Amino acid sequence: FNLYLLHGVFMFTSLGVIRKEASQKEVLKTVLNLALPILLSNLLYTFQNVVSLLLVSPLGKEVFAGVGFASTLLWLIYATTEVVYTGVNVLVAQVVGAGKRGGSILLAGFILSVAISLPVTLWGEEFLRLFLVSFSTPAKAIDVALEYLRPILLLLPLAFITNAINAGFNGLGKTRVIFFATLFVSVLNVVLSLVLI
Repeated sequence: FNLYLLHGVFMFTSLGVIRKEASQKEVLKTVLNLALPILLSNLLYTFQNVVSLLLVSPLGKEVFAGVGFASTLLWLIYATTEVVYTGVNVLVAQVVGAGKRGGSILLAGFILSVAISLPVTLWGEEFLRLFLVSFSTPAKAIDVALEYLRPILLLLPLAFITNAINAGFNGLGKTRVIFFATLFVSVLNVVLSLVLI
């Protein structure tokens, strides 16, 4: 893993730059070209959750409830990534717009990602169990939810770092890169779910 290479990637100019003299049509086209891949990426994440629920629905209501709770808790966990995502996204866009390199911002995003995700990886299961118990979740559903979340919690630092990289690409205006990466991961997730469930 070469941070210098990433530093070089984050020195290119943004694809979403709007000229001062741009027409409303050009502005709208630029905004749509940036926003549409982000919208589609978010829909793919929702699609993954729906597929997971569909695949486990024949396994009984406790399993269905457990995976449903786990999916909701995942969004709670992923919401914490928005702290790093927003900072990296905005700062990369600013420095690249100023003609500077954004690699140091990406490195800061990596460090923050690990600092935020490690406690969740290490103690998240206990917190999530308390959270589910506080909602009077049936014991079987709690067990299923935690079993579903356990491998995700282990890989959380990687997911947070990946999210920082996504933010950097979005800050550069390269939202299609993120869409295609999300599409690949979504297809892989569905295929693995079909095999493993």
